[in-house]
Amino acid sequence: CMSPDSRNRRTGEQLGRGKSVAEALAALKGRVCAGLETIQICRMFKEQYGLNLPIMTALCDLSENKIDRQTCLKHMLESQL
Repeated sequence: CMSPDSRNRRTGEQLGRGKSVAEALAALKGRVCAGLETIQICRMFKEQYGLNLPIMTALCDLSENKIDRQTCLKHMLESQL
């Protein structure tokens, strides 16, 4: 994810700029962003096993348009790990 060519990085940067998930994925021109699928799986494990995953939850909420990018950042920075 450090490479500027990383699909996860490019998608995250697009979301950080305020683009929607659909817009970020459209910029990938049909390529897959595995990170978006991974956070959904992490949410499933969180709920199944009662895990505390505040950063993953914030990212998942952002990807589902439940919160905006400022709220996502606030949740991540204020989370108790």
